[in-house]
Amino acid sequence: MKPIDTVSENELQAEVIRILKDAGFTKIYHTYNSQKSEPGYPDILAIRTTDGLMLVLENKTETGKCTKAQLEWLEAFQSIKKYHVAVIRPHDIEDLVNKVRG
Repeated sequence: MKPIDTVSENELQAEVIRILKDAGFTKIYHTYNSQKSEPGYPDILAIRTTDGLMLVLENKTETGKCTKAQLEWLEAFQSIKKYHVAVIRPHDIEDLVNKVRG
């Protein structure tokens, strides 16, 4: 087995995804190329539909540190108290505006 302090983020991510799949998570998202994505967005968002568990994970090596943007995203996910799931079409815009303005 490889020493923990030599595990790369890519190796860690592969292991985390394997564990999630083995644990029944059927929806696992990871941005393939983050160059044009929002800075700091977490590495993995995983959903297990059988019990509604969602995990938001940032992978780091043993000595890796989160950036300010990564911490802000993690804090934003931790602050969620309400959520809404929908398909948005052009005719839904007025309803969306009303929903987000409360």
